[in-house]
Formats: sequence, C-alpha cells, structure tokens
Amino acid sequence: MKSSITATRHLSFLLLSLVLLTITPVKSWAQDEVFKNIEQRFEKFSGYSLQEKIYLHTDKNFYLAGEIIWFKIYYVDGVTHQALNLSKVAYVEIIDRNSKPVLQAKIALTEKGGSGSFYLPLTLKSDNYTLRAYTSWMRNSGPDYFFNKIVSIANTIKPAEGKILPDSVRVTADFFPEGGNMVQGVETKIAFHMADQYGKGVSAKGIITNDIGDTICHFSPSRFGIGNFTFKPLAGSSYKATVQLPDGRSFSSSLPVVYNNGYVMNVTDNKDGRIKVRVQARSKETGPRGENVFLLAHTRQKLKAVEYGFINYETDLVFYIDKSKLAEGISHFTLFNKDRQPVCERLVFTRPKNLITTTISTDKPVYEKREKVNLSIAGSENDKLTAEPDYSVSVYQVDSLQVPDEENIASYLWLSSDLHGQVESPGFYFSNEPNIDEAVDNLMLTHGWRRFRWENILGTGIVPATSRFMPEFKGHLISAKVTRIADGKVVRGIDCFLSFPSSPFGLSVAKTDSNGIVSFEVSGYYGPGEIIIQASHETTSSYRVDVLIPFAEDNPLQQIPFFSMTRKEEMDLTSRSIAMQAQNIYVADSLRRFYTPLMMDSFPFFGKPEFSYRLDDYKRFTTMEEVLREYVSSIDVALRNGKLYMSIFDDALKTVYSNEALVLIDGVPIMDYQKIFSYDPLKVKKLDIVPRRYVLGEIDYKGIASFETYQGKFDGFELTPGIISVDYDGLQLQREFYSPAYETSNEKEKRIPDYRSTLYWMPDSKGEQSSLQFYTSDLQGKFLVVLQGFNANGEPVSATGSFTVE
Repeated sequence: MKSSITATRHLSFLLLSLVLLTITPVKSWAQDEVFKNIEQRFEKFSGYSLQEKIYLHTDKNFYLAGEIIWFKIYYVDGVTHQALNLSKVAYVEIIDRNSKPVLQAKIALTEKGGSGSFYLPLTLKSDNYTLRAYTSWMRNSGPDYFFNKIVSIANTIKPAEGKILPDSVRVTADFFPEGGNMVQGVETKIAFHMADQYGKGVSAKGIITNDIGDTICHFSPSRFGIGNFTFKPLAGSSYKATVQLPDGRSFSSSLPVVYNNGYVMNVTDNKDGRIKVRVQARSKETGPRGENVFLLAHTRQKLKAVEYGFINYETDLVFYIDKSKLAEGISHFTLFNKDRQPVCERLVFTRPKNLITTTISTDKPVYEKREKVNLSIAGSENDKLTAEPDYSVSVYQVDSLQVPDEENIASYLWLSSDLHGQVESPGFYFSNEPNIDEAVDNLMLTHGWRRFRWENILGTGIVPATSRFMPEFKGHLISAKVTRIADGKVVRGIDCFLSFPSSPFGLSVAKTDSNGIVSFEVSGYYGPGEIIIQASHETTSSYRVDVLIPFAEDNPLQQIPFFSMTRKEEMDLTSRSIAMQAQNIYVADSLRRFYTPLMMDSFPFFGKPEFSYRLDDYKRFTTMEEVLREYVSSIDVALRNGKLYMSIFDDALKTVYSNEALVLIDGVPIMDYQKIFSYDPLKVKKLDIVPRRYVLGEIDYKGIASFETYQGKFDGFELTPGIISVDYDGLQLQREFYSPAYETSNEKEKRIPDYRSTLYWMPDSKGEQSSLQFYTSDLQGKFLVVLQGFNANGEPVSATGSFTVE
C-alpha cells in the first residue's frame, strides 16, 4: 500500500502582500492610520458577508428503513452564535455513498429555527449516509460550511443488492509546522495527524531521519492520532518520517521543505492570564539588522488585539496577548512583516467560560412497561435556564446498534464548525480529561481556519463576488431559467408568472435577470403540489422555461465510513426489525398525522374581493357568457367582430375598464382571456371580482376576475404552449410525533403492541418547561435522554440522562 505524508499548511494568504498595500496611503506604522481602516473593513465585510451556522439535533443516529428520522434545526449567526431571523428556509438532505440524494426536504425557519422528519422508505439499502443541512445563502461558501452528520440505516426487509466490501485501511500522516514553515536553524514545533481515509485517528509510532539516515527524533500521538514534536532543522538538509503501524506495516515520505529564510511563530500559554507569542526570523541579509512587524488577533471576524515590535535576526521577539481580549472559541493570530505581508498564522482556542451546566433527571431510575416517566430539567445555581429557553429533547433506546452522539451543540458551534476537515470526537475537547489543554492545542495546530480568507476582507472589493445564491428573506425562492426557443439564448427583463396551489392559491410575478434567471418569492406553499410557470404576458409560446433545482449540487466533503455489523448487532437488529414492522402495522395512521400550517392570511393575493359569486347559489347556465351576462353585474360582455370581449365597471371611480383585466383560473393567469368563454361553467365553484386597478409587479391590470374550480387544480383547462406545469414540493408539512398515554388500567392493558424505540421527541420547548412527561413502551432496556438547545441568552445547552425499563 502506498501512503504519503503531506504538508498541508498552505500559505495562500501570502497573496495579501499586494492587496494590503491598497488599503489606504500610509506614511507611518501608526495604529490609527492602518488598523482603524482594517477594522472598518472587517465591520463592512461582516455586514456584507454574514455567516450562518446550522446545527441539527436528531432523535438518534441509527435507524431502520421503515422508521422516521426526527430533527430540530438550530439556526444562528456564524460569528456571534445568536439566533438569526434572516433565511426562512433550510434545505435538509440524506445523501448516499455515491453522493446522490435519497431524501430531500425544505424546512420553514423562524427565529427559533425549524423542525422536520424523514420517513425512511424500504427502498433504501443498508449503509451509512450523510445527513446535511444548509440555507441558500450558505451555498455561496460551499459544502465545507454545511452541517454534516453520519447516520446509519439498516434494511432488514429488502435483500442487499450487493455486499459493501470494506476498504483497505489507508493511513496518511500529515505534518504541520507551527506558524506555517520550517526555517533552517530555528527550533520549530511540528504537529502531526495520523488517520485513516475516514479521518479516524490511528495509533502508530514514527521516527524522523535526516538525509544521511541519522535519527533526529521519535514521535507518537497522544490522542486521536494527533501529537507534536520539536526539532531544529539545519540548512541544506532534508528530512523524512517513517511511520510504523500497529499491524507491522510501515511507510515513509519527505517532511515539508526547510527554508533558508523566513519566520517561525511559537504560541504558548504563559500561565498568568496571557498568551506568549515568540517570533524568530532568518533573513537573506546577514548581520543584526531587523524589521518592524505586527501581530493581529481576531475571533470570528472581530479584531481583538494588535501588537507591534521590532525583530532582530539574531534575537527573538516576544509578544504577550491578554487572554481577556480574546473572545471564546477559536481565534486567529496573524503575523505581518515589514512589507505588510502575512507570513505566519496560528489558531488559538479559548475555552468557553460559561458552558451551561444543565442536568436531566427522572423521578426514579427504573420503570415498568407502559409507565409514566416524569422528567426534570434544571440548571446549576449560577446557570439556570432562563424564562424562554429553546431546546429539543429526545428519549431513545441504546443498545449495541445505538450509541450516543460524539458531538453536541456546544462542541459544534465553538469548535468543529470553525475548523476545516473532520474533527473526531469533538465533545472530548470540552471534557476535564487529563492533558486536555495539550490535546486542544494539537487540534488547533492540525486543522485550518475555514470561515473566511484575508484577501476577501482586505481586497479592493468589499461585497463578496461569489454571492450567486440569494438569502431567502421572506420565503422559498423558486427559480427558473428562461431561454428563447428560436435560438436558445437567455431572455432578459421579461415578466414571468408563477402560480402555485395553496389555501388560498398563490401568484407571484418577477422579471428575468441578465442571465435569464427568474426567482419567485413564495410563502405559504406547503407539501407536494404543482406549480405553473409562464414567461411573458404576450407571446408565451416563444420561450422555454426550465425550473432550477434549489438543492446544492456540491458533493459532501466528508468520507462515509464502511458499514458493518457484528453478530451481536445482527441479533439486536432482528428484534428491532420486528418492533419496527409491528409499529407500521398497528399504528400506521398515527405515524402519518401532519399538522396543518397556520396561514396568516385566508384571502388570495389580491385580498378580499368586492364581489364574490358562488355559482351554486344561482341558476346554472351552460355557457360562461350567460353566467357573466345574467348575474355578474360588474362585468359586461360584448360581441365585436365575432369575438366576445370583457369589460369591468369600477363603481367607485365610475369608470369602465376594457380588455385589460387579469383573468385567473385557480390562480393561473389566462393571457388570452377570451378562452374563458369556452370553459365549462359547471366546473367553476366560485367567481371573485376586483373591479379596480391592480398593479402586479410592474403590470397595471384594470380589474381582476378570478375563477375557482371544484378541484382547485386548473381543472380541464388546456395549457397553452409556453406554459409549463411541474410537480414541485413546497415546505415540508410537520409530522406529529406519536406518543401514546397509558393513564388508566384499561389503556395499559390494550393488546395493541407498543414497540417504540424512540419514546419521546420534543423539537420545541414551550416557554419555561422544567418538567416533561411521557410513557415507556413495551421495550425493555436502557434509554438515553438527550437535550440540545439554547437558553434565552444565546448560550448553548446540552445535557444527557438515562433510565432503565424492566
């Protein structure tokens, strides 16, 4: 097996040497002149490039095909971690090993996030899958910013199409010189990470040898395949690492190149409330001459400290940064040389001081089947849950298949969401294990910053150039591309119409942009349905309309681990499968209950009509002309040149509007409204009339005549060429979690089996809830209680508890 050792500390930020010079004309190193300008650019950049973060709390992490995945979405500002109310839609997907989505949903977001579910169909094969979530705005930053989680799905009903063969273990060892480079004659800390192809750390031993074969030092990891060693590289020498794996295999490769000139930055905890930053330099020029340098520290795009100094090439320069200046979480230290080029970088982690200590307890440790469980939630004396917490709670059975998550909301927000690549067992770094500070520092040395690049902040432009996807401020954006049929070119600046089913129906108008893309802002559209789009209100048959997929097409960056089961797990799977099938047989109706979304407005887009006619209240006529002539007083029908024309009378202005009305059938505009006269009136349930001017987009209509059919789906009306109708899923309807109550002896003695492995799921706390109640099922064993969320101050809340059912 061929393995390699790669140096992945990229100094792409060296390109800043050019853009930094363009910040502003500077005649001195005065902080007021240089760094006030940088701080202003930081603030502007933060305003234009708002970062969003999403965290998904799932009810568990191992499922059977035929079960339901329940999830709660926490949506926050990526810098402050405070709740956001910007994007109104989150996209959630389950993606298979081949990077193909198998389930997708659009979830409505509010200031408290959102929640949803996936029923896992029996067509899924047994394997590990990626569950990911993001917003439209997050797509501009790429999949590295999405929330990703591995979930396991086993299918005991459908035979496997082919056995998934385990990959041969491919171990790599990546080496990271502290600060960025190895420089001759300067003692340097070298961090390393030895891991398999799935990012899981490997325990191994290694040696460093020089180009004549002498052993320089030994190294081995301290935790998760991560560790460090220190040595002084010599000029003109090259170095090689040889790694010995536990199974006897070994591999070797070259270490990063040693530079004759450059800078080395070493960061340590001074143990007195300060961080010590030691800088050493080697220059092409000999002698004691030196240069001015400065150190800049920021935490998630907020400047925290700036230090200046003069470095002599024969002595060290030491900076001291007060820890109190840094915000909690990951800070970024950047060293700039005399030419204002960033020459070293380092990540530093500040452990959050006020991690909420929340406890979950039950009224007793052991319960019987179908017994009531009283669950209490409490904070410590100093960290009580405030009046309006926002948390979700899951209670599920744990066995050989189901294990607790290695990450919680605190570890994700403070740590792994701001690091590049996969972090193994992120919750460990918030524990009180021995040598935890060293483990955290090794993690900082081996993972890169991913939230932004310096050149994006200090370049000539402030607004990010990659904002191809707009934030969905008011609702879901349905986008389409319009091209001309004759030549295939995109069509710019034409009005397009979108009709969609809802209660009531919806209609949206928008113009195509310079790329022929039209985006309709849609709210109140839930569940599966049909959308109808037409381009132009004149010659619709001249255009082709293609609806764009709103989901990201980027492949997940995380490798999906091999799916395998032990004999004990297969036995547990059999009993779990029986329980799942029983639930789907006996309580199928309860599992398919959905909440009807609360609509803010029960009227169509044009509001309350002045006149509304329910045709069944009148004599039924055989033609639409007769209907309009006989009892629709605000519409006049006249025959001219063999064609029927419609006029609407505005009684308020005493004005007659001729031939410029907006005529609709079930919300779909009929551009050639004369076709309404050939439509069967027996299919029409209601006619609403708005006898006044109505501006839709930039089009000024002279009145509205809205026909609604009994079916409510454009019933029996033939679509004109140039109008497309496609099936389109709106926002996901909320599924009701099934949780039976056994309050009486009769209910307890019901013979309907109850094999729920997830006993309780509450995605949204209702005010100040410090106690919860639910009932156990017919399953025995250990059950885990997991709480995730925020208190009203925006502080992460995470807690676990357990009990047993006998």
